[in-house]
Amino acid sequence: MTPFIHLHLHSCYSLLASTVRLEALIARAKALKMPALAITDQGNLFAAVGFHLACLKAGIKPIMGAQVYVVPDRHDKTARPDQETR
Repeated sequence: MTPFIHLHLHSCYSLLASTVRLEALIARAKALKMPALAITDQGNLFAAVGFHLACLKAGIKPIMGAQVYVVPDRHDKTARPDQETR
């Protein structure tokens, strides 16, 4: 049976999206014998170093990502929000 690996998971560093603390998250992943674990916090990578080090200490492969939003240049006053950008 292939082990389950979370690939989309927010930590407490995703404000208003999650309350999961890194220590509890990694301890639970280790208890469930997950070989790897990913975090994809919203708009930041503040947890990257702590997550990476804690995963390695627990014997879990860390996978880091971020959920980001890309918008047209907000300083360009000629673009209109109701028009598609190319």
